[in-house]
Amino acid sequence: IIGTSVSSAVGQVDSGVAAAGQTVSVQTTSSTPDAAGVTATLENSAGTTPATVTAATYTENPTPAAAFEAGGGFVDLKVTGADPGDRLTSSFYYPQTAVEAGLALKFFNGSQWIIVLSSGGAVPIKNTQDNLDGTVSGGRFQVLFDNTSTPKITELNGTVFAVAVPDTTPPTVSCPNVTVPCNVSLLAPANYPTPTVSDNIDPAPRVTYSILSGSGFKVGTTTVVCTAKDASGNTATCSFTVTRAPLGFTGFLAPIGGEVAKATGGSFAAPLRAFKLGSTIPVKFTSSCGGSPIATGLHTLQATKFSNSVDSDPVIDATPTDAATTGNQFLLTDAASGEWHFNLNTKPLSVGTWKLTATLSDGTIHEVWITIKK
Repeated sequence: IIGTSVSSAVGQVDSGVAAAGQTVSVQTTSSTPDAAGVTATLENSAGTTPATVTAATYTENPTPAAAFEAGGGFVDLKVTGADPGDRLTSSFYYPQTAVEAGLALKFFNGSQWIIVLSSGGAVPIKNTQDNLDGTVSGGRFQVLFDNTSTPKITELNGTVFAVAVPDTTPPTVSCPNVTVPCNVSLLAPANYPTPTVSDNIDPAPRVTYSILSGSGFKVGTTTVVCTAKDASGNTATCSFTVTRAPLGFTGFLAPIGGEVAKATGGSFAAPLRAFKLGSTIPVKFTSSCGGSPIATGLHTLQATKFSNSVDSDPVIDATPTDAATTGNQFLLTDAASGEWHFNLNTKPLSVGTWKLTATLSDGTIHEVWITIKK
């Protein structure tokens, strides 16, 4: 049902019944310069039972929604018993007092005002000549309603029509920033709060996002654009950020210590520690999230050589008692504290300057510079 209205502001009403295979016409034509009117001829050609058409005018807006009403008044059409193959030829007359510049014919669909389209999606035929067809009017829109018009003939259930100037005012929209807590996963979902949207005509503009709500986000800050679009096609946007917190990482533990991002992990020119070639380097760290230790996730280590040069730091042999780690994954050694170890065997490596990179399961990267020498 499209925009059925019941109002105490009804002016003229005319109704007629067309038997199967017959036509009937109704009219509420205006007789004063400030009144609207409508005529309609129903062709009941497709059905086998009678069909009824009713036309009415209103002295004020009978819908709950505001309209860009241009002094054109409000009318409605109601068809009962129509089949998709029937046709309703209609003329909508607007007052001489209407502002004609940019006038368009709209209908109320129950929640918002929509542009009327004639059979096949054609634009209604507009004639701005005064007093057409013996009426007292400022002009006329002609529409053929059938199964391809907007609205369809079968949707005319007391549908309110009005002539209106085009709505060129965009909605207003505002959207708050979103924070996502730390998580061991590479991507963590973010569900956006409902944005604040309003429009002078459309009670419910359509809202879309450049990144869908519920999508997975990496650690860091991502900008999302929210777009609100009203029924007239006007758009407005707002941008907000989705900020995801990283897993807690205080730096590599002894015997390495420090981290490049905290300015305590050395540099290419000045590595943090020197380890003996052939020894095993215990690479250790602890991680947490929200104050709780991290005991899950896939955390990996990569050793990358940058130079054959070494510094003058004394060599450390910190070989642990347990065996070297195979593969590239850290092993959990203490769930209570969230401590992870990787015993790096330097026997396959060579003398030079190296960067060790720990990549946690949330995608965050932690680095430290060392040298390996004899």
